Amino acid sequence: MSFDALPVRLPRPGETFAGMQIVREIARGGAGAVYVATQPDGSRWALKVLLGDMDSNNRRERFLRE
Repeated sequence: MSFDALPVRLPRPGETFAGMQIVREIARGGAGAVYVATQPDGSRWALKVLLGDMDSNNRRERFLRE
C-alpha cells in the first residue's frame, strides 16, 4: 500500500484490508490502529494501519523507522 492511498477510516474485524483478514483490534492511537490479522495461508500478523487524514512526512518517517 502506498502512503498516497492511506485509508480515511480504520478497518473493522471481519473486513479484508491489504489482502489480510482483520481478526481484532489490539490498540488505537491518534495516527491509526494495530490489529491482529491473518493472511490467506493462515499466518497471523500484527498490522498497523495509519489514517490518511493524519498523513505527513514526519509520520511517514516515524512509521518506516518502527
